[in-house]
Amino acid sequence: MQLLPSLLVSLIVVTSALGAESGPSPQRVMTLDDCIKAALLHNFDVQIKRLNPDISLYNLNVYYGDYDPKFSFSGEHDFNLSPGGVDAEGRPFGGTESENDRLSAGSVL
Repeated sequence: MQLLPSLLVSLIVVTSALGAESGPSPQRVMTLDDCIKAALLHNFDVQIKRLNPDISLYNLNVYYGDYDPKFSFSGEHDFNLSPGGVDAEGRPFGGTESENDRLSAGSVL
């Protein structure tokens, strides 16, 4: 039974010896401005709120994208030649020549 109280006393002595400092601790002097800056720097809610205007501007630009002018055009060219007829020996022949061109383009201004 004597072992427990002596062990407890030695534990208290060792922890107090380890916790004792050799000299006075240096004090950090902060002004009110320093305190405010430190609080704003470490407050994540303030940092998030600081980004909200930029996020809102990006969202607004996305919505304005629906009103951007769009320009498109297309064109088509068809050519058909069908000379058909009868040759010198009286045989009918049919000739056909065809050409199709299609152009389509679109862009956003």
